[in-house]
Amino acid sequence: MIEFLRSHRLFPTGEGLGNTRESPEYFRIGRDGNVLFHVLSEVYTLWGLSHNNKSMWDSVGEFFRGLDQDPVIPYDRAGLGSIFAAAIPLLVAGRCAYLQPL
Repeated sequence: MIEFLRSHRLFPTGEGLGNTRESPEYFRIGRDGNVLFHVLSEVYTLWGLSHNNKSMWDSVGEFFRGLDQDPVIPYDRAGLGSIFAAAIPLLVAGRCAYLQPL
């Protein structure tokens, strides 16, 4: 999983539709105004910003930069990488992202 994240970039092509008052912990991603996915805020952030870094793994590291064991985030870099990697096939299949091998 880490090697995959190190060897690819992800580019968002869907729409970031934010969260709702009813489910503030989940953020929505879709196309043409239709919601296709509800994801954790961390996945939403990585989906939307990972194209700014050399690789998806670098994006995960950037997410943690400056955080000193924030108790709100219950996982480490590898844990977040696993969660993000698990979402990628759905995001790509739903045409909300595409991958670029390095």
